[in-house]
Amino acid sequence: MATTVLLCVAAARAAPELRPAAMRLEVVRGPGAEACADEAFLRAEVARGLGADPFQDDAPRVLTVTIAQAGPELTASMALRESESAGDTTWAEGFGTRNGCEALLSGAALAIVAQILNMPERAPPPSRPHCRPSPQHRPKPHRRRRAGPRRSRCAGPSSRRRHRC
Repeated sequence: MATTVLLCVAAARAAPELRPAAMRLEVVRGPGAEACADEAFLRAEVARGLGADPFQDDAPRVLTVTIAQAGPELTASMALRESESAGDTTWAEGFGTRNGCEALLSGAALAIVAQILNMPERAPPPSRPHCRPSPQHRPKPHRRRRAGPRRSRCAGPSSRRRHRC
């Protein structure tokens, strides 16, 4: 039994880790957002959330994050395109805040991390080893009880005082 458990743990640790989907990052700071942090801050926040940096300068996918001032709010709009030339947008998101650039970019990073974690290429490979308990250690199937009156477990007046029957 212990050997089976150790083999299962070793197989789980040996399974390939899920890799983030590669994409290129572009951050555009529009009017009113010139003082906001640059691409390096957003890249670091996303990498911290994922545990790895998903951005590659030569990746075909392009994630564009545009930050701008809109009245009293700073806004972020994000768009993921399959390629710069095709322009097919596969994901778009936008929101605003009055709490400043750092809060806005941190929120954008969370949205990006959530999107990357839900991408189909992050699914585990189908050929992962499965560990099953040996037949002697499998739980016994649940047996149905017979319908009818129940017998009391209590056997006498003294046991009724101590236990609820």
